[in-house]
Amino acid sequence: MINKTLCEHCVFKIMDETDQVGCHLDRLNKLPNHKDGLYQVIDTYCSTCRNIYWKSAQEDKNLLSLIDAVYEEVKTKFDVIIVCADDLTEDELVASLDSIKLSPYKPDKVFISLSNNRNNKFLISKMLSRLDSRYDFMLSFEKEQNLRINAIVQKSKSTFLYFLALGESINNKLMEDISQSINIDMKPKLTFISNEAFVCPAFLYSHFMYVEEPFKSIEQYVKSITEDTAATTKDNSTDS
Repeated sequence: MINKTLCEHCVFKIMDETDQVGCHLDRLNKLPNHKDGLYQVIDTYCSTCRNIYWKSAQEDKNLLSLIDAVYEEVKTKFDVIIVCADDLTEDELVASLDSIKLSPYKPDKVFISLSNNRNNKFLISKMLSRLDSRYDFMLSFEKEQNLRINAIVQKSKSTFLYFLALGESINNKLMEDISQSINIDMKPKLTFISNEAFVCPAFLYSHFMYVEEPFKSIEQYVKSITEDTAATTKDNSTDS
């Protein structure tokens, strides 16, 4: 695990005549760091550290364009998972898939879990021609929803999992907010829960995937650590 990042060769450092005095991405105010000679050292992994060779490969060397480029590179990756009930309708599935197709925030993969039967095979054959390779229909004889989801999660390579309820539309603002929070504000997001969606980091679902009720367990876990953090913050505030 990378536990430090050197600012010395990063194109986003801000220098006075000799010493580093800041960061164009404001990372020094958001991540733990210390001074080492003329430069800062981030005391953890900094995902936006880029050297002169990276800068040379960019078409536009303007600072604002470079900032946009690096934020695009570190944008949070997510996969959408839609688990379909046996009584699904074509209209419900089309509504959800169309919302994903029109979303400006593109998922890496869209997994659609369906029961393996003749009707669903026919439905898939109708839809495949209008979808690209990101869409993966997964037919299953497994009746237990958790086991169907586990098979998908094991294939996913993204940072976040977006479980979308059948017939609902993807929430574009939510994904922008998660990426903004993680990559710009440097404040990690753990879950988003509503009737339309359940969003969480892939590692978190993987940790709870074999318990009886993964979604409920994740919700309880996040609630517990949030309460612990709030209590610690209150105690520290009282002490000071």
